[in-house]
Amino acid sequence: EPLSKAVAGDAKSARAKAWLGLARARAGKVAEGRKEVAEASKADPADPEVARVAVTERIEANDADGAMKAALGFSKARKDHAMGPFLVAFVNDRAGKFADAITGYEKAIALDAGFLDAHKNVAILCIAQNPVYTDQKRTAKAMEHFEAYERLGGRDATVLQVYGQLKSFLQPAPKGK
Repeated sequence: EPLSKAVAGDAKSARAKAWLGLARARAGKVAEGRKEVAEASKADPADPEVARVAVTERIEANDADGAMKAALGFSKARKDHAMGPFLVAFVNDRAGKFADAITGYEKAIALDAGFLDAHKNVAILCIAQNPVYTDQKRTAKAMEHFEAYERLGGRDATVLQVYGQLKSFLQPAPKGK
C-alpha cells in the first residue's frame, strides 16, 4: 500500500514503480510486477536503484538471462558507475560463475572503494569456494575484503561473526608454544 501511494503521488518516479513491481511480484502478482519493473527500467535505464530492482526481480523469477540483460543494460547506460559491474557479478554469482563474479565485484570496488555489498560478496565467495582454506590467495583476498567491510562500517552481524572466527582461526600460533 505505501508503494502504491508513492506511485500514485509521483507517477513519474521510476524508483517507486520499480519497488512496487518487485513487491507485487513477491506477493504473487508476478506478471503485473514484472511489467511494472520493466516500465520503470525503460523510464530510467540509468538509475542504479531501478537497475538493482530489475536484476533482483529477474533473479527471483529464475530468469538469469533476463537478469544479465538488465545488468548489462545498466552497465551500458552508466559505464562509470560501480553498480554496473556489481550487478553483472551478482548475476554471475547466482549462476555459479564464481571466478567471474569475484572479478566483477572487484571491478565495482575499483570504481567505488566504499561499496560495502561488493566487499561482502567477494569475502563470502572467497571463503565459500575455499572451504578448507587451502587456496591461500583466496583466503587472503577474503580477509582483505572482510576487513574492508568492517572498517567501512558494514553491519551484517553474520558476516562480522564469520570474519571474527576466521581471524581467530587463521591467526598464527604464538612462537615457543
